[in-house]
Amino acid sequence: MSNKINFAIYIFLSLFLSFSFSVNGLWYFIFSAFIGFVVLLYKPQVDGGFSISKYFLIIPLSIFLISRLLPFILYGPHPLGYDTGFYKYNINQERSHNLGGLFSSVDESTGSRIITETLVNIGFSDQAIMYGFYIFVGALIGLFIYLLAKIYFGETAAIFSVFAYSISFVQYLAFWNMFWKNAVGLCLSLLIFLLIEKNKLVYFLAVLPLIVAVIITHKTSAFLLILSLALYAVLNKKIKNSYKILSIAALSALGMTFLFINKDITLYIWQQVNSGFKTYYDFFSVKEGIFIDTYQFFNIGFSFFYIPFALLTILSLFKNRKINQVLIYLSICVFIILAKFIFYKRVLIFLDISLLIFFGYSFSIFVEKIKIATSERYIKVFLFILLFSPTFLFFINVTNQKPLISKEEIKSIEDFRTITPILRLFTYNSYYTPWLYGFSGHKIIAPGWGDDKWDFKKWQIFWGSNMENKKEMLADFRPPILIYDNGDGFFQFNEGSCFTKIKNNLYVFSCQ
Repeated sequence: MSNKINFAIYIFLSLFLSFSFSVNGLWYFIFSAFIGFVVLLYKPQVDGGFSISKYFLIIPLSIFLISRLLPFILYGPHPLGYDTGFYKYNINQERSHNLGGLFSSVDESTGSRIITETLVNIGFSDQAIMYGFYIFVGALIGLFIYLLAKIYFGETAAIFSVFAYSISFVQYLAFWNMFWKNAVGLCLSLLIFLLIEKNKLVYFLAVLPLIVAVIITHKTSAFLLILSLALYAVLNKKIKNSYKILSIAALSALGMTFLFINKDITLYIWQQVNSGFKTYYDFFSVKEGIFIDTYQFFNIGFSFFYIPFALLTILSLFKNRKINQVLIYLSICVFIILAKFIFYKRVLIFLDISLLIFFGYSFSIFVEKIKIATSERYIKVFLFILLFSPTFLFFINVTNQKPLISKEEIKSIEDFRTITPILRLFTYNSYYTPWLYGFSGHKIIAPGWGDDKWDFKKWQIFWGSNMENKKEMLADFRPPILIYDNGDGFFQFNEGSCFTKIKNNLYVFSCQ
């Protein structure tokens, strides 16, 4: 395809994205069209090169570390999102050896438990395991983005891709939401891609155990990885047919093992295919994944800036008939998101990583052509403004991302440990479930969670009942139980009528 054909395709896709997803569709289209014109159609009379020093990597590394540490500086020891309490609980259980054998826990993946147990035995604190290791894995993801982009497009493009990663608000949101296993699975997946690109037997031997590690650590990562590797083995003409057969056989065996271990996923895939990808689930069943949606993906933080450049790189790969693992990975992500497949919102995190890897190549061409049209001095000023603007926007978004629960509330919940731990703790609001689960020291009864579960219909009845009916229904849980009250007036507590106040926001319900 010629550059003019590519430009026409690019304009069509930009129009679609601008007016289907962008809040400021016209301005986004003008911005995208200008970039496409410079990269594809503008031909400077003088050919030149543009390179950037490796020392520039200090800037994205600093941005990454500051943005990840800033919530702790601003909001205290537990400033991150919804899953924090679940990881805290699993670490507590690992320390007290209450989880049984490595393969016996249904609430935590085996891979996550191996990592946690190893770090516990080494002597790491809860904070270091939950947050220190988590930030370290995020830094490794940045390193692997750099190494992959360098193989595909060269060092300058790789440096720009790492910079884009450091200011991606989508990736910051993934971090803030405390997707710990997600980060480990993504990190291992990128390492696998990198080892395969090295194209040496010694690296291939390391790939198989790493794939197993992904399978036992994070379902979504494993699902995407196995599909992309299988498709890459089929489409890559450089791989000998005998190796293709061997690779596909090994991946098929791993895929069948993954589906056997995760029978709920197998059932869901079958339901999705039979229903034409129109099956939906509520909080009490298989979820779509708690994260931003596709509309938010295109409108927050840095996304509006790097998508046009990534799109241009993808068109260039198709033009030159170059198929790499990340392109296949991205294509699978797009299909799953469009089909609204299982946990499709979380797949946006993986899609974002793929786009970031592709960003640097077209951006380096764009900067090079601007440099030729102006001068070395002007391009430095232009580059500073071009990169400073999204960085400034990124940090505004970071500082606006407030904790779901204050440090005072967490401290109050931690004080519940002094209450008899044999009593279970009831909450009617799933918002508080992870914090009570991880920090209270009690077993939890909550919507969609706990040892004694009501189905969704039963919870709906409870939420709509008067106080007398609520008390009758609470008897299902064999009182006495603790009741957590978040102060919204849902319960009307009367001393001496089944409820005894223990602390602020905490009561004992004792009526049988």
